Formats: sequence, structure tokens, C-alpha cells
Amino acid sequence: MTRFEIGSLLISALTLGVLLLTLRAVLQYTRETKRLVDATVENLSRPFMTVFTQPDSSDEALIAGCACSIENISTLRFRNDGTGPAVKFRYQIGADRDHTSEALAIAPGDGFDSHHQRNALTDPCEVVLDYESLGGAKYRSQGLIESRRWVKDFTFKPIKE
Repeated sequence: MTRFEIGSLLISALTLGVLLLTLRAVLQYTRETKRLVDATVENLSRPFMTVFTQPDSSDEALIAGCACSIENISTLRFRNDGTGPAVKFRYQIGADRDHTSEALAIAPGDGFDSHHQRNALTDPCEVVLDYESLGGAKYRSQGLIESRRWVKDFTFKPIKE
């Protein structure tokens, strides 16, 4: 082999190495960019389902430290207080797992009526709301209804699978 052939082979090998390192960096950058885009979309349109309550300024409300209640509402209703639609919405009221109902999608600001009578609630009664965002992230809102009136210990958390 001549010096020219060896030099040409060496330059070709170095070029291949640089191209492989560039490809690796571009793939890493693409993966990171996709992760950031997915996280941004998820944070911009996140659903947040709650139990629909109304302002309560009665003496009992002041003593209990609750400004809202479900006392004047005949059936248990839920509302999406988030910024994105809640899809595949499912809820469970109390320990009755057989009566888990589902709605396809609830837009931000819209509600869903469970048709479950407030007076039929046990005391205390746990309410579990499971739903997804458009991006597929799963969430759970959970709370406790005391005295068929007060929504307490209400939590919101993402569900990781």
C-alpha cells in the first residue's frame, strides 16, 4: 500500500468516526426534544376533576371551616377545573365497585352528573375519579364526603404505571 492509500484510508476512517458521533448526538437531541415537547403539551392541557360544590355561608360552614358544600345539590356532580379535556373518565362512589360509570370526554369547565342521590351517600363516603389527558397521562382525584355535605381531604395525583 502506498502512503496515499494509507492516508486516504485513515481520513475515511476518521470521517466515519465523526459521522457516527454526529449521528449519536443528533439522536440524543431528538429524543430530548421529543420528551420536552411531550412534557410541555401535558402541562399545557392538564385535566383536574373535582366534586362540584356551591358556596356555603351558613353558620355550620363557618364552624366546620368549609366555604363550599354539596348540601343544596340533589345528585353528586363532577366538574373539570383543569385546562385540558378529561378523557376516559371513570368514577367510583363509596365501596360500591359495581356502579363505576364512565364518560368519554369532559371539556374544561364542563360537568358530569352521576345521577347518584346525595342523600343516598354513606357517611363518610369516599369518591374516586380516574381519567386521562389527551396525551395519555393518567390521573386520580380522590376525596371524602362527610355528613353528606362536606368534601374533605381532596387529593389529585398522576398515576404512574
